[in-house]
Amino acid sequence: MHIPTIKFTVNKPKILQRKTWRKILKRSWFETGRYWHRVILRKHFTRAGAREYNYQERTTEYKRRKKNKKKGKGENRPLVFTGALKRAAERVRDLRPTAGGVVVHLRGLPSYVKMRPAGFASPYMAEELTKISSNDRDQLEAVLDRNIEKNIKIEQRSARFSTK
Repeated sequence: MHIPTIKFTVNKPKILQRKTWRKILKRSWFETGRYWHRVILRKHFTRAGAREYNYQERTTEYKRRKKNKKKGKGENRPLVFTGALKRAAERVRDLRPTAGGVVVHLRGLPSYVKMRPAGFASPYMAEELTKISSNDRDQLEAVLDRNIEKNIKIEQRSARFSTK
């Protein structure tokens, strides 16, 4: 499965020890990954998200089946046919932060998400599900920045009142 990578350069303040700085980064990346999962991933299941992430047009047959599902009361949101993908993506997450970044593992997704496209008109759903726009990149950068500042302040307070 193709996983998009976003790289940010973060420079360590000279007053912090390396171990403390790595702890701050790890905590900050964890919170940034949680933000992606709670806010940005959910946008992928909206019509505005489909426009922002430039999803591949679905076939007429697919649209017809989706509309006829449940006797005309079918789902009209992108990436949602039965709702299994949306429920699985929002429910299960495994965040693995390091000082260099975070990997968000979405567990329990339906098998068709990870499969290669069946034909020319079939979309690569894993790529659509994990796309990141330039707007998202700016949001993630701001969230990471805020979290680093917050965690630096927390570390400074704890160091000030340390009994060592």
